[in-house]
Amino acid sequence: MIRNALILVAVLSSSALADDTCTQVFRQQRTCTDKYIPALVDLRAKLDLPAGIKAKVASHRDDVIAQAKEEWKHDSTDAAIEQTCKKIPANAPVADAKACLAKSGCDAFVACIIPVTEKMFLHK
Repeated sequence: MIRNALILVAVLSSSALADDTCTQVFRQQRTCTDKYIPALVDLRAKLDLPAGIKAKVASHRDDVIAQAKEEWKHDSTDAAIEQTCKKIPANAPVADAKACLAKSGCDAFVACIIPVTEKMFLHK
């Protein structure tokens, strides 16, 4: 259920440069799991994407985050990242993602990448 919700619409097109940036973004998200996953869950609740997650997060946020972290263990492997980055649309905000990669520390990175992720969700 949440797995499909957490296969992130990361941030890049299929060019070699974009693939590299996509991979870097996912690896940084993986490095920042403890900050990133709660922020992603909150974003999904805000957007109610997938439908119904808003209510689940409102009543059981910690449980949703725990489930998301379990799924993220698979979804953030190098093999999963490679497959996901192959599916990123050509209109993905590469420059925004690169700017986030330049941020220092997980707090700054997550604060930067969540709005980029929101753009991707809203422009699917």
